[in-house]
This record gives sequence, structure tokens and C-alpha cells, in this order.
Amino acid sequence: PPGGGALLRLDRIDVTGGDARISGVRVRVATDVRSTLCGPGGAARMFAAQKGAAPEEIELLERALRRFAEIAARDLGVDVLALEGGGAAGGLAAGLAAGLGATIEPGFRLVAEMLQLERLIAACDIVITGEGRLDAQTSFGKAPQGVAEIARRQGRRAVMLAGSVDASYDVKAGPFDVIESCALPGMSAQQAMRDARRLLRDAACRALERLAGH
Repeated sequence: PPGGGALLRLDRIDVTGGDARISGVRVRVATDVRSTLCGPGGAARMFAAQKGAAPEEIELLERALRRFAEIAARDLGVDVLALEGGGAAGGLAAGLAAGLGATIEPGFRLVAEMLQLERLIAACDIVITGEGRLDAQTSFGKAPQGVAEIARRQGRRAVMLAGSVDASYDVKAGPFDVIESCALPGMSAQQAMRDARRLLRDAACRALERLAGH
């Protein structure tokens, strides 16, 4: 049946009917998180609540993904529990690794190499990046974190403009020189989205004023 919980009923994985055309193809999975399939930082416990799952549903998904990992190890010889990034997209990355022999790579690094981002940032004075919500997940390979880390290596200052800043993000440990939240204290998400243009402009002004004072 549909739904992640159905994996609890998974009995075996048979790939003998797979399309032969994929056998010689190298599959690279670009992810923006380093989360494993299961565990405290895994697909269910880290991300399912964001998608509306209740606590009991999260634990059901956790058990279901562990069942998938158990069968994948037995039938395909792939230990998806150990894969960094295997928990991306609800465990899709782990499924691609198990079924297609895909490699899981940090998406930011892959795109940064293609864009020659190191060279571009080296030519800048200040780097400004953004995130809808700055939270604990930002440090798990998200693009803004990667941009700021490159800026720091290049001796450039990095400004973060966030829709909101969650208490779970460790501001002091992060690579940003200045962080500004667009949403004002007491403002609802709906209000912030309605007035996003002005709020973003004002946050940018505050950030650059703070940067000038450093």
C-alpha cells in the first residue's frame, strides 16, 4: 500500500526485473542534508514533524525505515543505515543507493564545483546569503552554510538574511558574521510573507549597518 508505514510489511526486494539500460549508468544523488536513514537525525525523527506527522506516526516511520534497511542489507548486500545522506528526501537517497548503486554526495559541493563558487566568492568583498528559516538543520549541509564556510576560508565576511531564526541554531558556532531575521518579534508567518519585500530590505539594511560597525 502507499505510505512509508507500508514498509513494515516489506518481505523481500527482487531487482531481477530491473531495466538493463540502467546497469551501466553512474547515478549520483545530490543531497542538502547529511542525515542518516534512521536514528535521532534520520529521515523520520528529524524531518517528519515538519511534514505534519504526529509523534506516533514518526515512530512508525522509523520502524518502517529500519525494516527496509534490514531487507536491503539481506537481499541487496547494501548497508543503507551507514550511509551519510541516506535520510534525504524521506529516505529516497538510501533507496537509490540500494536499488541503483547510487553514490550520495553533498549537493552543495557538487553545485559549488560546477559554478566555481570558490573563485566567485574570492572576488567579493561581502557575501550575502539567505534561508527561509535558520535552524539546526542549516548546519547539516544546507547551501547557506556552505556559502558562508567558503567565505570564511576566503577571508570574506558573510551575512545571513533569514525569514526567521529558530532557537535551535547555534549562532555563535555558525560561520556567519552577521545574522538578521526578516520577521519581527511577535509577527506571524502570514504577516511576514505578506510584507516580505519590505522586511527583507529592512533586514539587509540592518545587517550592513551592523557589519559596518564591526
